[in-house]
Parts: sequence; structure tokens; C-alpha cells
Amino acid sequence: MVDHADPGRRDATLRLLYDRYWAHRERSGRTPPSPEGIRIVLHVRRGDRSIVELPDRKLILHGNRVYEDEVAYQNEIVRLEPDFRHTQTRHYVNVLREITAALGTAPASLTVLSDGHGRTLFALIDAVARGLVQISRSERHHLRRLATQWRDEMQSLPWQGPVNRIIGESVADTLRSIDALATADLVIHDAGGFSRVVHRLYRHRSDTLILDSRHFNAASRSHLREWIERRRNQAARADSRTAPLTSAPR
Repeated sequence: MVDHADPGRRDATLRLLYDRYWAHRERSGRTPPSPEGIRIVLHVRRGDRSIVELPDRKLILHGNRVYEDEVAYQNEIVRLEPDFRHTQTRHYVNVLREITAALGTAPASLTVLSDGHGRTLFALIDAVARGLVQISRSERHHLRRLATQWRDEMQSLPWQGPVNRIIGESVADTLRSIDALATADLVIHDAGGFSRVVHRLYRHRSDTLILDSRHFNAASRSHLREWIERRRNQAARADSRTAPLTSAPR
């Protein structure tokens, strides 16, 4: 546990966690060559925070609860835990488009982290089995089509170039996600605090950027462009220092 009441003890604990993580990562050989350019990690929280759009109604999943009434969901969950509001796909798609435009030709890599919708389906099956919600035969057919759409959601991102996807909740997936967040330069997150906390705890440098896809506005856009321009200038200065010297022509 981190003792927040004692700043000195808290900082020492956080530093110990940081040192142990990086020492273990190096011993285990989990330090492959970093990709060139800005490393971007997008965390899309699904699974236990999902909205299932059926033809005539909407089911909202929050943890192990299923809401058929959006008003009840707003009153019970969003009012008390606004950070856990479900993120719509368009939110992080808009952020990615802004990043792509700001990057221009600057090199960058994208890793997508998500627990996926596997837990969504399991939660619905469990809710039906416990009699908490009724799903008709036609709605079950619709769910099968939704499962295909959910898979396509992670395959059709507005990004030029390869995308590294870590989708799932296994121990191996979680470890790979932590490694990606630790070495990220730019983190895009939505509901919950996993990606924010992990990145801030283990990040490899201090001048990184964290964006909340749900609250991306004009100020965020300006900050993003300034940050990318600053990183581009830093990379240019580093290249100039390492460029080989050439002799003047005779």
C-alpha cells in the first residue's frame, strides 16, 4: 500500500516499485529495441464497461451489473463515479485523427490495449442465467452480429501503418500492456484509471503526454500539437548531434 499521508514515504515506495519493475523487466529480457519515433498507446476499455445496442433497447454493463434503464444507470453510477462513463468509439477515433494530422510525416508507432468484449458476453450470459435480464431469440441473433462488429472495431482505426494490438485479460496480456504503457510517450485513455496509473508509475521519461478521449477539446488539441512539435524539435536536435561530420570539398 502507498502511504499518501506521508509524502516522503510515498515517494520512496513509488521509487521502489519503479526500480523493481525495470530491474525485473531487464532480467527477464523484456526490453526489445524501441520502435523509431513517438510511441503511442491507446487504451480502449470495454468488457465490464459497455453499452450493448439492441434493435429496440439498450443494455448498459457496469461491472457485474446490467442496466436496462439508462436513467437508473446515470443516477446510480455516472453521478457517483463520473470517471467510469462508457466511451463511444468516435471519441478515441477523433483523437487518433487529430494525432495523425499533427504528426505529419514524423515517425510514430501505435499500440492498442483493450480487455475486449469477451467479458461483455459472459456478463450478459450470467445475467440471463440469474434472471436479471431477458433476451429474446431475435436479440440473441443480433448479439452474434454485434460480436463481429466489435472485432472489426479494433481493426478499422484511422492509422497509417501497422498497429500492435493487445486484446484480452490474461496474465500475459496484462504484462504486455504494462510494458507498453511504461515505454509509451503518449497515452490515450478512456474510463477507469489503469492506463493512467501504470504509465505514471513506470514511465521511462518525464515529458510524456496523457489524453482523455472523453474530454478532448480545443485546449487538448492545442496542447497535443505543441507537445508533438516539441518532440519533433527534440528529435531533430538529437539527429544533428549524432550526424557524422563530413570533410569540406577540396
